[in-house]
Amino acid sequence: MHYELWDVETGNIVSDFDTEIEALTLVRDLLAANKPDYAGALALGRTDDYGRTRIVAEGEALPALAEAGGTSSSRRAG
Repeated sequence: MHYELWDVETGNIVSDFDTEIEALTLVRDLLAANKPDYAGALALGRTDDYGRTRIVAEGEALPALAEAGGTSSSRRAG
């Protein structure tokens, strides 16, 4: 399993990670260095060992997940 952080506005991958905690650490750093609305440009995905990918969190749900330290449930902005 691995995690990927995407900039959905540009369609570019920001980075990939072995753990959700590593990914959320970068999310916190990026949000601290950029405008608060930058969260709307990010999405965190998880790919399992079978190649299936799902969105872990995106939009405004992503900073909340990063501040909470991560969970196993999906969180999406509406």
